[in-house]
Amino acid sequence: MTSRMDAWMRRHRDWRSFASSALLVAALSGCHGAALAQPAAAQPDSVEHAAPPPSDSDQYEGGRKYRECVAAAGDDARTRARCLEDELTYQYGGMERFLWGMEVKLDPARARALRAEQREWEEDTDRLCAAATVEARPASQLCRLQRTRARIGELGRLRSELDPEFWAKDQPDADGSLQLRLGDTSIEMQSDGCIDRMVNILICSNVRLAISTPELSRQTVFLPEVWLPKALRPDRDPPAIIGARGSLEAGFSEGRNGIILTDIDEDGHEDLMVWSGPDGSYGDPSYTYYLYDPQARRLVENTALAALMEGHSLSRIVRGRIYAWYRSGPCDRGEKLIEVHDAVPRIVARRDYAACGENALDAEEIFDDSWMTTPQGEPTP
Repeated sequence: MTSRMDAWMRRHRDWRSFASSALLVAALSGCHGAALAQPAAAQPDSVEHAAPPPSDSDQYEGGRKYRECVAAAGDDARTRARCLEDELTYQYGGMERFLWGMEVKLDPARARALRAEQREWEEDTDRLCAAATVEARPASQLCRLQRTRARIGELGRLRSELDPEFWAKDQPDADGSLQLRLGDTSIEMQSDGCIDRMVNILICSNVRLAISTPELSRQTVFLPEVWLPKALRPDRDPPAIIGARGSLEAGFSEGRNGIILTDIDEDGHEDLMVWSGPDGSYGDPSYTYYLYDPQARRLVENTALAALMEGHSLSRIVRGRIYAWYRSGPCDRGEKLIEVHDAVPRIVARRDYAACGENALDAEEIFDDSWMTTPQGEPTP
């Protein structure tokens, strides 16, 4: 693993001496990263491979550190180039650490298969993102960033299948008590009891939730209600997954979870989300949000974020940005994008539209994401 990363980093460092500053400014300010992986058969063997031209649909947003670095750089081409170099190094290093953490938990045969799959991915990336000319190198770097982020997402979904430490299955006992383990984090719940009000949901009242993490010795939060999923047939089905830990970039493909540990604001510290009601769109889950305060070393409830989310359903959280949506009646729809910085949430983009009637958007317009904003907060082109 180390030799593979060293080889890639050597190639990565070589790019710096050839990058065209003017083209890099254009690539970062108005252009977009190369498209994600295409099938190998789509690349004729007789054509010299070069990074594909920037695509209008695949702009790379990057993490908060990268976005702030680019914003602070302004028109300084050299600084903006360094922002991109640092982000590429960071993302690739994170992917390699992710892979290593998975490999040590796999049996030898599965670990070898994962290494072979990763080598194939790297070969495809080198081929698809190669820069045949000096002018193509900025697009090449953006192409690698796009593919690396996509690969991290794929590995995250695989990890959820392989690593039970990131998922907790259980149900409260007759007294409404519960103990969960999520890796090095323990969660203890005490309540006045849980009532089965719906087919697959338990509602626990007057809840005391004690959280212990490496960063948090022990803290208890109090909630009037906590909603938890339960098995449809408790006597026959295994307990439902009620606790989850990790990225929400893939949304809720694994189902609803009552207690979630995830880095909401992308500050490097895990935050807490608790399913506490049905105030999302059409009765969807609504959450109480607690952001970790590194100075106080405590989880602090963020009521402002909950207020912005009221009436909206949480779709996913991607690199510190919260995607929310609502529907009202058969026609009215809406979406908004929320960003949290220094514990202050703000709406960075929103739109409301009709899905039926004479003013309805068609399918292409509905799925068009041009209403969102760029990392610098300006409207997308």
